[in-house]
Amino acid sequence: MTQIQGAVDWLSDECGVPAEEMRGFRTPFLNWDDSTLQNLHQLGFLYDSSIAPVDHTANQRGRNHTWPFTLEQPNIDQFQTVKPSVQISPAPGLWEIPMWSLYDANNQAEIPMDYPNPKGGIAVITDLIHPNFLKRYNGNRAPLGLFFHASWLVANGDVFASWIQEIMDTYEDVFFVTSYETLQWMQNPVPASQYVQSCPEQKLCFAPRDTGCMFGQFNGETCQCDCTAPYCRGPDGACTEFVNCPVGPTAPTSPATSPVDKSPVTSPSSVKGCCSGSFKDCDATWCGKTEAACNACTGGMKWLSKGALNDDCKAKLWGCSADEDCCEGLKCLGSSCTSE
Repeated sequence: MTQIQGAVDWLSDECGVPAEEMRGFRTPFLNWDDSTLQNLHQLGFLYDSSIAPVDHTANQRGRNHTWPFTLEQPNIDQFQTVKPSVQISPAPGLWEIPMWSLYDANNQAEIPMDYPNPKGGIAVITDLIHPNFLKRYNGNRAPLGLFFHASWLVANGDVFASWIQEIMDTYEDVFFVTSYETLQWMQNPVPASQYVQSCPEQKLCFAPRDTGCMFGQFNGETCQCDCTAPYCRGPDGACTEFVNCPVGPTAPTSPATSPVDKSPVTSPSSVKGCCSGSFKDCDATWCGKTEAACNACTGGMKWLSKGALNDDCKAKLWGCSADEDCCEGLKCLGSSCTSE
C-alpha cells in the first residue's frame, strides 16, 4: 500500500497529475494477489487492470470476452486466470478491467502491451489488432483493450492514428474511450445516439516520431513541442538547437517578406497545403508542397485541396510573435495562435 500511495504522491507532486484523476492501477509485470486488490480498495481506487483471463475456449478466442466487473463477492468466479489458486476477498466498489488477450491468425493468445512486430507497426494493426476488433464487433461487443507501452506508440503512433481514423470513418457505433469512460458508460448506459452527443472532441496527435520533444515538452493542447531556451522548433516540429533562434518560435516556413493579408484568399493557412489530422497545425509548405508529397507524410497528414480556411479547418500557424502571424479570427497568445 505504501508503494502505491507513494507512486500517486510522486506523480501528483513532481509531475502535476491531479491525484483525483488517478483512478486505476496495474501492477508491474501483472504480479497481483488479493492484498493488491484490498490495498487499492482501501486507497479508494475505482479499478484495477491486472488480471489476465486464460480461458480461451470460453471466450471463443476473442468473440466472447468478459466485460469489466466489480469485486463485490469473495472468490468471484468470472473466468480462469493465470493465478487460479489466489483467493479473492470482497472489495465492494472496486472494478476489474481485464487484461484481455488478443489472438493471432493461428488463434494463439498474445498478451497486450508488447506486441510482436517483426514486420513493423502496420503488420501489428492489420494482422492482430484489426482482426481482434472485428471479433469483438461481431461477437459480444466486450471492450477491446488497446494497452500499449509508450515505446510502441512512439515508434508506431502514426500508423495507430491512421487506423483509429479509419475505424471512426467506417463505424458510427464505435468509440475510442478511456478505461474510466468505459466504466462511466457501464454505470449509466445510454444508446449510441445519445453517447455521440455527449462525447467531447479530443485531439489525436503525437510528438515528432524520431526525436520526440527532446529539449522541451509535448503540449497535448496545441499538439506541438514547447521548447526550452535556447532551443526552438525546427521544420519537423522537434526542438532543435539553433545558433541564432528568433525572438519568437521558429515557424516551419520562411518568414514572410511582406505584411500578411488576413483575408481568406491570401492568408498563409488558406492556401493549399498539408494539415495535421487534428486540423490545428496548418501551413502551406509543412511536410509536403504537393498532394502526393502530403499523402506520403507520416503522422496522419491531410491534403487541403481548397485551403485550410475554405475546408472548415480551424487552422493556425505553428508559432507566432504577433496577431498578424495568425489566421483570421485568431490571436497570438504565448507564441501560439488561439481563438481565446
